[in-house]
Amino acid sequence: MSSIAKKNLVWLGAGNVEGIDVDLQEFSNCYLVEANQDICQALQQRYSHVSNIHVLNSLIDDSSDLVHFNIANLNTLSSISKCKDVKMHYPGYRVVNAENFKSSTLTDLFSSITLEDEDNMLIIDLYAGVEGVLKQLFNSDFAKVFGKIVILESEVRYFEDSLLPAEITRLMEANSYIPTQHTAVAEGVQYQQYLLNPLVKELQCTKNTASVLESELSSAQQKLLLEEQQSIRFAAEIKEYSSLAESLENQINDAEQRNQELLKELDQIKQDYESTFSELAQTRSECEETKASSAAQLEESNLRTESLTNKLEEKLKNNKELLEQNELFNHEIKHLKDAVELLQKQKQELSNLSSEKDKDLSELTDRVAVLESELDESKNRNASLLDEKRKIEEAFKEKEKWLSEHEKWNASLQQELEKLKADLKTANENVDIQKQQVEVLLSKEQALQEQTFRNDKLTLELEKFDAQLQMLARFVKV
Repeated sequence: MSSIAKKNLVWLGAGNVEGIDVDLQEFSNCYLVEANQDICQALQQRYSHVSNIHVLNSLIDDSSDLVHFNIANLNTLSSISKCKDVKMHYPGYRVVNAENFKSSTLTDLFSSITLEDEDNMLIIDLYAGVEGVLKQLFNSDFAKVFGKIVILESEVRYFEDSLLPAEITRLMEANSYIPTQHTAVAEGVQYQQYLLNPLVKELQCTKNTASVLESELSSAQQKLLLEEQQSIRFAAEIKEYSSLAESLENQINDAEQRNQELLKELDQIKQDYESTFSELAQTRSECEETKASSAAQLEESNLRTESLTNKLEEKLKNNKELLEQNELFNHEIKHLKDAVELLQKQKQELSNLSSEKDKDLSELTDRVAVLESELDESKNRNASLLDEKRKIEEAFKEKEKWLSEHEKWNASLQQELEKLKADLKTANENVDIQKQQVEVLLSKEQALQEQTFRNDKLTLELEKFDAQLQMLARFVKV
């Protein structure tokens, strides 16, 4: 079997490093893993002067536990598994020793050594536990670091957990490894080589790209969702501000209406005040006129009384007939006194009326002052409400501006999202194309294997024919 240079080699069940034609010097590091301690010591002495070869005494199992390791008379048949049909090929198989051994997992082994990211080589030189090793490999982070895997296969189940070649091939093909050439060791035993499908890298790159695109798409969708939520929140805030502004506007309108009503009431009170003041002035004028007229009448009456008195005295002195006139004059004087008393009474009533009007005027003045104070407070409230309304309108305009910018940003994110979806669709189409190419390659590889099998069969027939010719030639010579 020709070897292909790899970066690192891991050989599980290395034993005496026989059976496979591989040049260990072609690798930067060779890790020979062997469970038998005596063989490990022999390997360490054998390769002590070789710097790139490392011998590891380790037993690979599904878990790191203490296991019962059976050492057979043939080292390649040493195992922790129970034997089944091993004596069909090795009738002399027997267990010569048994010991408890601390096992390790494949992940623990790979984590303890140096491996490149890809293009390494793995040799599984085991008859038992191959399925567990492969499952550990394909379930770990080291699944695709080996570009070439060589597995020891047998057509007989040597142990209970042994796999037949067809089962190993199905497992390998399910994980993107293609069976290529094989090397026969003995009857029914061979080393089968598997190569990692070259399209797997491209497929992995495509998957990584698709994953990145999906991540970006998810991020963009999440960002878009956040923007939409923020837009919804802004819209709710704007709606709330609009409702508040409408409420404040209604309050302002109510306040303005109340202000108008107060102004009308104030105008009415002013008119009533002016009317009352005018009536009071008129009353005062009439009172003054009445006073003046009463004074004039009183003075005139006094003068007339004086004159009549003088005349009466003259008449009393002069004539008895004047007594009757005197009585008449007394009656007239009494009438005049009644008139004076009546005028004085009217004067008092006018004075009382003037006092009441002054009191009403004072009350009206106080009420006007209170209304003017309420009007000032209403004006101040209106100014405060107008200022708050102006601020809310500015905030509303700012929110509308932000909403417009977010809508533009949402549109941009939507376009980017559509672009990412188109890129993802293209990547998926490329993945489908590559899958088709892989299927074509697999079919070609299968055809090649069939052709190789037919060629081998034809070679075998030719060899039989040559043997028959040689036999015939010997008979002819005889």
